[in-house]
Amino acid sequence: MDDIEEMKKLIKQLSKTCDRVDPDDYVHDGIIYCHKCHTRKQRPVGLKGEPQKLVFCLCKCESDRRDRLEKEKHEEEVKKQIEDMRSKSFFDKKLKSWNFGNDDLKNEKVTNTCKNYIKKFKEFRADGKGLLFYGGIGTGKTFFACCIANAFIDQGKSVHVTNFPRIINLLMAAYDKQAIIDSLNDYEILIIDDLAAERDTDFALECIWNVIDSRSKTKLPTIITTNLTLKDLTVSTDQRHERIYNRLLEMCIPVEVEGANRRKIEAIKSMEYYDSLLKG
Repeated sequence: MDDIEEMKKLIKQLSKTCDRVDPDDYVHDGIIYCHKCHTRKQRPVGLKGEPQKLVFCLCKCESDRRDRLEKEKHEEEVKKQIEDMRSKSFFDKKLKSWNFGNDDLKNEKVTNTCKNYIKKFKEFRADGKGLLFYGGIGTGKTFFACCIANAFIDQGKSVHVTNFPRIINLLMAAYDKQAIIDSLNDYEILIIDDLAAERDTDFALECIWNVIDSRSKTKLPTIITTNLTLKDLTVSTDQRHERIYNRLLEMCIPVEVEGANRRKIEAIKSMEYYDSLLKG
């Protein structure tokens, strides 16, 4: 009984000077054990044949705590990296928040197509296949493209979302135009919004061709949105447009996005709301 009390007293004294020891810990066979997980906090070390000495080690609950903290730290670092990537991936910051969590499922067929593309991306990636969202103005083409972008960013994939007017402006100002085109191949997935909204000039069309041709040759998936119809894309009397559209249809799987003009509907709702405020 005296030995037990002495050990308890020793433990309490040690706990005041050593943060590895808790007052409620106990000693068994001369080794300090954790009172929570009942695993040892000390272990003997020393060369064979020489006197052993006790050194502190992590008990199971402390080891689990360390692993948990390291995991949390790693997850936080990954989360920060992903958010940094997301901030750099979009030309328009509002697009960062467009994801499947905001999908109203009014076009569930397209939603499922997008999710299947993400789910089976390994196969599409191997063939360099992207998507070509086409349809009327305001039907949600850009929204679905950005949902895919955000899903891939969450997976740690490199994504860049832009449009051809921005690319063309960069190329116009660049001394080394090929370097700009090559830089677009640094991204595993390139999303280009609103094809055919750019100026219809020889220079612009040549820029578009060079970008998509470069992506095609490197077999990197490209996702395009456009207000053009499938007929516009498949029947063209202009050879400059025809070679671009033919190459896009080789690279991308056409996905029609039907529905009402959501922008117009939202604009009307907004107008009615502010009109009601003005009328009191």
